[in-house]
Amino acid sequence: MKTERLDGITYTLDDGKYYVTGHDADVESAIIRLTLNGIPVVGIAEEAFSHCTTLVTVEFVDHPDEIDDDFRNFEIGDYAFMGCSGLISIELPDFTGSVGRGAFHSCTSLVTAVLPYMLCYIAPYAFYQCTSLQMLSPLWNVAEGVCSHCASLKALPIGCVSEIDEDAFEHCDSLTEITIPKSVKRIEALAFRGCKGLTKVTFESPNGWYSRNRYTDLEYNIDLSDPVKNALSLSRMDFDDGVTAWYKK
Repeated sequence: MKTERLDGITYTLDDGKYYVTGHDADVESAIIRLTLNGIPVVGIAEEAFSHCTTLVTVEFVDHPDEIDDDFRNFEIGDYAFMGCSGLISIELPDFTGSVGRGAFHSCTSLVTAVLPYMLCYIAPYAFYQCTSLQMLSPLWNVAEGVCSHCASLKALPIGCVSEIDEDAFEHCDSLTEITIPKSVKRIEALAFRGCKGLTKVTFESPNGWYSRNRYTDLEYNIDLSDPVKNALSLSRMDFDDGVTAWYKK
């Protein structure tokens, strides 16, 4: 493997492709090249910027003129930016294929994250405890804990998904009114636990929903036509109440 340092960023060449693997200790503005020496830069490695508290901005430059398979799966590795407490905003390349587990965990100054329209996959806890996050592009999968404890998040960023996983929006205190798309067929218990600001939750398709009691294994139909009642129920939905999930048949 070969490494190269440019503008305070370390690139490692592995199997004919570059990855961002490190940075100068005091970097504030990371300029990340997407091509280097005519070779694609295909991702940011695991923990590459982890706990870089001086980092404020990230900019992706040298976008390729043509997008081939080398670029389509640009990866943000697990915990790549975890603990970057000074990072304010980020816009990922349009061809990002995945955002790893805990990639932006505890980026407490992050206000805006712009994701590709058709991002392939966002791993669990990607934006966990981003307490300043106000705006996030729609998510096309809603993994476990993905926005848990994002206390400033004002809008629910859900695209055409089928499931909302456990802890996904737990303690998102600034959420007030949300709409659950008709594509959603399952909401796990704890998904909205502690969202104390919720006043209205409207289901685009409120009929045909069920829940199961984990103590008795009995299934029962639930009425989701009342947005105010829905908000109260979702914010309190907990395993301790015996609810396993809400699901649509």
